[in-house]
Amino acid sequence: MTAEPLPTPPPTERPEPSAVAPEPASTTPERPASISLVQGGIERAEADRIEVAVGGIGAAVADSITLRVGGIGAAKAERIEIAAGQVGAAATGTLHARVSALSLVAARHAEVERSLIQTLVAQEVRLGGRTPVLLLIAQRVEGGVRPLLDWRGALAAGAAFAALSFLLRRLGRD
Repeated sequence: MTAEPLPTPPPTERPEPSAVAPEPASTTPERPASISLVQGGIERAEADRIEVAVGGIGAAVADSITLRVGGIGAAKAERIEIAAGQVGAAATGTLHARVSALSLVAARHAEVERSLIQTLVAQEVRLGGRTPVLLLIAQRVEGGVRPLLDWRGALAAGAAFAALSFLLRRLGRD
C-alpha cells in the first residue's frame, strides 16, 4: 500500500489593501430645512429656519430664528428676530427685537426697540424707544441709552455695599 499525498487546498484570494478607507455611515441625521411651532412647546429644535408663534423652545439652533409671542431658553443662530417674546440666552450675528425681554445676548449687530435687556454684548447696537439695559458692552451704540445703573449709581451701590459689609463684619466680631 502506497500513501498518496493529501491534496493541497487552493490558495485563498485576499483583497488588495485599499489606500482610501470607506466612509463611515453618518450617525447624525441631516437637520430639517424648517420647523414651525404654533401654540406648543418642544425641548430642543435644530433646523435651517425656526419659526415660533405663541410657543416655546428650550434650546434652538438654526441659521434663522423668528419668535412671535413666545419664549426660547437658549438660542443660537446667524439671525434672530423677536417680537413680544422672551429669550434667556442668545448668541447671534444679527438680532432684531421689539417689545421683548432678553436676559443675556451676544451679537455682532443688535437692533432693539422698547425691550428690557439684562446683559447685551455686541459690536454695534441700535436702541430705539424706551429700552432699559442693565449691562451694555458695545463697540458702537446708536440711540438713547437708558442704563438702569450708570457710573454714579454703580459708585453709590459699591459704597453702600462696602459700608454694609463693614458693619456686618464689625457686628460679627462682637
